Amino acid sequence: MTSKIKDQLIEMLIEHSRIMYSIISDMGVFYVAWAEASKTNQDILKKKASKLNFDIEEAALIKNQTIKDFSEAIPLGSGDWVILIQKMNNLSNLASKFIDLLMYIELKNVDLEIKKMYHKSINEILEMATLLKESIKLLRENPNNVIFNINKIHEIGNSTDMLFYQFLHYLYKDKDLEIRNLLIIRDSVVTLEQFVDKINHIAEIIRVLHYE
Repeated sequence: MTSKIKDQLIEMLIEHSRIMYSIISDMGVFYVAWAEASKTNQDILKKKASKLNFDIEEAALIKNQTIKDFSEAIPLGSGDWVILIQKMNNLSNLASKFIDLLMYIELKNVDLEIKKMYHKSINEILEMATLLKESIKLLRENPNNVIFNINKIHEIGNSTDMLFYQFLHYLYKDKDLEIRNLLIIRDSVVTLEQFVDKINHIAEIIRVLHYE
């Protein structure tokens, strides 16, 4: 693969990662507005959901354009780069799924401890997403620092795995939690766990690309 093609791919990945970070950030803002449950937040929820859907469409356009523009270059070594943007784009589906699940939860039955664990989980995913976005920029600007970011992503991911275990353990011990609510909250926690797993996997692809 020529350096020109590589630079073009990284440029598209940088723009795509910026949008993906915006989607994940909006997911966090959506959660905060949902958790506060005030009537005035309904407009915020609608606006954030609308913006998130717009960004999802924009990210998909960049992904599709990348596949279209570089599919012929795959035999020349761009295949892993195209796979990277496809894997990254899958994060948007998880963000959409998570906010959809939130809207089915009876908030009045969600206690403060559950909200705290949601908040901590989302913050750690945001931190991982920040490092992911920076790692892609570093592929162009300072490749020597990529591995530090990748290792940090895995470190956060490992600590978050324990948080998810504690989250689910807390849910299953709560005898007052209505079964329908429990199942939806569990599904939302699993969705956040999938977020972490996918970011970890994406980070490993970046590690491989760094050495190519």
